[in-house]
Amino acid sequence: MNYIIDPKWVYWINVCESIKPFVYCVGGILALMSAIMWAIYAFWRVDDYCSRNDDDIKLNKKFIKWNIITTVSSILFFTIGIFIPSSDTLVMMKAAEIATYENVGLTVDKLKEITDYIIEAIKSIKGA
Repeated sequence: MNYIIDPKWVYWINVCESIKPFVYCVGGILALMSAIMWAIYAFWRVDDYCSRNDDDIKLNKKFIKWNIITTVSSILFFTIGIFIPSSDTLVMMKAAEIATYENVGLTVDKLKEITDYIIEAIKSIKGA
């Protein structure tokens, strides 16, 4: 079939509307975890209270690594959430895709035909 608007667009509009809150929720949870982990690291530094043996240094490096991973992940999820388009944006994108010069030209031609038909119909009524 030759759709003006593909039905898949309706599906993707609903998917985008459903995914956006989920992405923000995951980003918020990761940001909270990151903040808690950085607070723990700042107020209770593992290397301050431990004897600096190899196991403690490895634990400290793992802790920092996971802090960085959660921080970057939360920033990534919030960025993805920002760039997921809303349903209004998707509809406007599709309308902009359909509104081409060729389509506008066809519409103008059809309007001229309809106007000419109406004028001819009025002339035939007045002449009858």
